[in-house]
Amino acid sequence: MPRALRRCAPELMGSVPAVMKRIGVYDIDEVVRATAAAYQDVMLRSLDSIHLATAHAIFGPHLTAFVTYDRRLHEAAAALGLPTEQPGAV
Repeated sequence: MPRALRRCAPELMGSVPAVMKRIGVYDIDEVVRATAAAYQDVMLRSLDSIHLATAHAIFGPHLTAFVTYDRRLHEAAAALGLPTEQPGAV
């Protein structure tokens, strides 16, 4: 998030610490690894599949939004039926 803000809205950098405190951090366990490995989308990059698998396997139906700036990751999340948000998308 900080890298994207530096490019798009550097004036918001001061809000980063408060936002980061509200974000959960999860270990990459066997469930996440197995879920990420099972995705068939050949365009899905390794780290993207881990992010997607974490949201999909850990939160599932309780996920309120999968937020990404990346078009491919957004499309993969939407294809899985996850609620998605893509800031700045036109």
